[in-house]
Amino acid sequence: MGQSLSEPVTAKETSLKQTANLLIGSSAMQGWRPRMEDAHAVHTRLSSPAPPAAPRPAAAQPAVTYAGVFDGHGGAKVARYAAEHLHRRLAAAGAAAPLSESSSPDAVEPIRAAFLEVDRDLRLRRADGGAGSTALVLLVDDSTIRCASVGDSRAVLSVAGRPVQLSRDHHPGASAERARILAAGGRVVGGRVNGRLAISRALGDFSFKRSGKRPPSEQMVTADPSVCVQTITNSMEFVVMASDGVWEVMSNQEVVSFVRSRLARGMNPDAVCEALLDHCLAPDRHNGRTGKDNITAIIVGLLHGRGSSGLFEACAKPVAAVADAAVAAIAAAATAAAAAGAVATTAAVTTVAPKSAPKVKA
Repeated sequence: MGQSLSEPVTAKETSLKQTANLLIGSSAMQGWRPRMEDAHAVHTRLSSPAPPAAPRPAAAQPAVTYAGVFDGHGGAKVARYAAEHLHRRLAAAGAAAPLSESSSPDAVEPIRAAFLEVDRDLRLRRADGGAGSTALVLLVDDSTIRCASVGDSRAVLSVAGRPVQLSRDHHPGASAERARILAAGGRVVGGRVNGRLAISRALGDFSFKRSGKRPPSEQMVTADPSVCVQTITNSMEFVVMASDGVWEVMSNQEVVSFVRSRLARGMNPDAVCEALLDHCLAPDRHNGRTGKDNITAIIVGLLHGRGSSGLFEACAKPVAAVADAAVAAIAAAATAAAAAGAVATTAAVTTVAPKSAPKVKA
């Protein structure tokens, strides 16, 4: 994990996509690492499977956009598998419908089921190669953002220039994570699971998922995600999703300010992603521990029916005082949920702490 090249690989995989309500840029760079173990995916229309005899017209497909960031460790197999398959499992589980059209009253269980099913697929197919990966997913429709994650890849929302962290970092030292690890027969040593793994939730990593008859959600390391459901409001500007190659270098506020200032100048999100990656790259391999990881970033711009120019104009405005109240309410709800192990709700956000595992389909 600590090895580095003599020179960084700075070639980038970059794309820009647009829907009626979103402008999405992405970029990924190997950097100083000997191998690229990050993966990512963006699908502007996540579609539910239709019966062969009655396919739905494209115009009638649910308008849900999917974005995912996967930071692999011990190899790239799990990250790549998740990038190729998790969106399909989400669609099959019923997460492709906007919440306003969903036939299920539960916005969370289909997402949790899909994560656990992908993990089960990896085990049954022996497709992990001994590797593991974070998984950070965003599902966006016209009115709602759903964010789900395992590991420490992070999603941060800009509310009129203030950061709101949508995902939860899963580290072994957190009290709930430590309790699960200990109950499953593991230890937390030096901030790592059994002294080895720095995250407490992941896809793959099956050597940490062998605790007798415990369900997947109660293993030392689990693929059961934390899920946040967020109602979109006009003060919301964009979401930055990134692997820890960004967050180890910059704070949430620094990233939001970096992105916002460039969008305000009319830079498209793909170009902003590239600039962010370059900013986070260490200038040399002797520059301490940060800036030498693979780096992936996705910026999901919320257009609110105003087009890209409306996004740029919103980001050019001064940081609004109203954002402080909105951020405080959302943060309080998330903190309450984490402390209570339950569901906390404000007018804008519902943060859901994991409960018993859903049934995993074959």
